[in-house]
Amino acid sequence: MNHSDKRKKTQLVIGITALTMIVEVLAGYMTGSMALLADGWHMASHVGALGIAWVGYYLIDQSKFRSQFTFGGGKILILGGYTSAALLLVTAVWMISESFIRFYHPEPIQAQEAMIVAVIGLIVNLVSALILQSHGHDHHHHDHDHKHHHHHDHKHHHHHDHKHHHHHDHDHESQDLNMAGAYAHVLADALTSVLALVALGMAKWKGWLWADPAVGILGALMIIKWGVGLLRQSAHQLLDGNDSGIETSHIQKHLEGKGLSVACIHAWRVDSDKTAVHVRAFSTHYKSEELPKLRSELMHLFPIGHLVIEIGPQKDDCQL
Repeated sequence: MNHSDKRKKTQLVIGITALTMIVEVLAGYMTGSMALLADGWHMASHVGALGIAWVGYYLIDQSKFRSQFTFGGGKILILGGYTSAALLLVTAVWMISESFIRFYHPEPIQAQEAMIVAVIGLIVNLVSALILQSHGHDHHHHDHDHKHHHHHDHKHHHHHDHKHHHHHDHDHESQDLNMAGAYAHVLADALTSVLALVALGMAKWKGWLWADPAVGILGALMIIKWGVGLLRQSAHQLLDGNDSGIETSHIQKHLEGKGLSVACIHAWRVDSDKTAVHVRAFSTHYKSEELPKLRSELMHLFPIGHLVIEIGPQKDDCQL
């Protein structure tokens, strides 16, 4: 699924979510339900998060935007996921704060009316999740090369490639964190709707007004767990953390089998679906004309989107 299709799907969910959010907020104020009101305002934050996801897909499809960045600006999608995670955490803190206020200052709840709207909200969330669900994880394979050969005074052979290709045996799953963030917000909405129904049911049939803020806190804690996980994952990629999708030890083993001594291998994500690899090795007999074949082998065996190979006659320090 390309970015344009994802943008259209996200745009559809934004419209559905925004309409439901307005209904839930109004109903929450009218019925006095904290759980329902929290669900509505929580959904409002998701409209913002989905909007961020939409902007990411819009920008990444603009050639003018992509031309301004070394690796095409693909990290805008990772940044979208990071922002969504931050918004999840802010929303959870707000829910906890409001719930504690309701513990000390309980208000009467029109449970039956509120439950009807909560069911509507849950249905909308589930439909939205189904729209987005199949696009949270994607495999991307393209086929184009850009090759540059550089010969330096210190006799390093530098081979620099961009390549995407079709392979099934060595694919690894690449998660679109921008879509993952949008999906997490929709799931959080669904969770809050379910908890709102539980709280409203307890209030209606048991008279337990305390259940309303209690489930608000429970839902917030679960949302915090999701938010922290997404925040850590997106921050790792934004800071060029090691990409666990590529086994660098396997690359090293392959190179050593070619008679090369490996000084270092770096692998990091430069896009939601593209991994960059930098290899620095040394050999006293390796010839520059052998590099294209070596490059082809590595690109074939491993899911590499951008490859830099440096081979020198003697071992030196390993720097990017």
